[in-house]
Amino acid sequence: MVCHVNKSEYEVRGRDGVAYSVDLDNKSCSCLEFDMLLIPCTHAVAAAVHSRKRVDSLVSQQFRRSTWGMAYSMSINPVSEGQGLVEGAVGKTTIVPPAKHPYEMVNVRKGA
Repeated sequence: MVCHVNKSEYEVRGRDGVAYSVDLDNKSCSCLEFDMLLIPCTHAVAAAVHSRKRVDSLVSQQFRRSTWGMAYSMSINPVSEGQGLVEGAVGKTTIVPPAKHPYEMVNVRKGA
């Protein structure tokens, strides 16, 4: 159930009866999913549909097709052999696995 509170704020009640406060202009919801992921949560989608606002307009700019298109618009050139390889001591360093498995080390600490 969606109730219009004011200009861009809505109260959305889930099936469980819990009320969530959604602000479509500030792109936030009291469940914090919308705030953290920058993608509308189910409560924000319900509020957007109720207000006849396009849901895709609520998605953060960084997740829009235009942004991804610009990120991949330039060509990626292959690196020829020998170019960009790490030189010197860093390139010759051998990394060996740990003596004990990480889970074994945790169990030893718990037993101490």
